[in-house]
Amino acid sequence: MMQIPALVVCVVGFVVLLARGKKEVPGKTWALLGLGLALGVSLVMPILQNIAQYSFRSGSDAAMRAQTFSILALLSSLLRAVSYAFMLVALLVRPPVTPPPLRTYVDD
Repeated sequence: MMQIPALVVCVVGFVVLLARGKKEVPGKTWALLGLGLALGVSLVMPILQNIAQYSFRSGSDAAMRAQTFSILALLSSLLRAVSYAFMLVALLVRPPVTPPPLRTYVDD
């Protein structure tokens, strides 16, 4: 339930980027990568946390449980930071500038 806002933002971002159609948008690939990674993290991390929680129900070591959830939290933070970096690169990408045509002067 806590991931629903992130999921909604990712889906809206995909729709906006893909609605542009064939129009070339600078940084579109980077934005799609960032949104895809954010969507993946929002979907996969809660599933992994539930799997870890379920596997520790059978009376396991508390230290092992704490270490597992710490690793999952670190992995989630790192992946989310990478998705933000992709979206930042998408903002910084500029379209290629084509130089104006060279003027040629003909001597008479």
